[in-house]
Amino acid sequence: MRIDGERGWVEIVARDDDEAFDVQCSVGDFSGRNPRIWIDANEQRRFLEALRDLDSDRRGEARITAMSPEEFELTVRVFDSAGHVSVEGMIGMLHYSSLRHDPLQVKFAFILDPTSVPKLVRDAADILGAA
Repeated sequence: MRIDGERGWVEIVARDDDEAFDVQCSVGDFSGRNPRIWIDANEQRRFLEALRDLDSDRRGEARITAMSPEEFELTVRVFDSAGHVSVEGMIGMLHYSSLRHDPLQVKFAFILDPTSVPKLVRDAADILGAA
C-alpha cells in the first residue's frame, strides 16, 4: 500500500507474517525505512474500520501504531469542514553503534487528495487482509 500526497509518500509492504511489514516514507529530501515493523492484528482491524468511517463521514481520523510504538505511527485525518485530508506519522528504529543503541526517527506529514481516500481504503483492506 502506497499513499502518495503533495510532496510526500509512505509505503507499507506486507512481509511473510500477517503482522510483519516493511515501512518507508519520503517527504522532500527526508526519507526513512524500517523493514521490520510488527502491527497487531486487532490494531490493523481498528485502523481499517476508522479509515472506512473517515471515508464515509469525511471527518475524524484513522490511526495505526506498531507493537513497538517508537517504530511506526500513521495518522490519516480530515482536518477541516471542507474535507481536506492530512497524512502524518513517523518511522523509527534503534541503531546499534559504538556499544550503544541510538534511536533514529523520521517524521513525515503531507496533504492527501481527498478523492484518493476510497483507493486508500481498498489498498488498506488488501494489505491488512480485509479485516
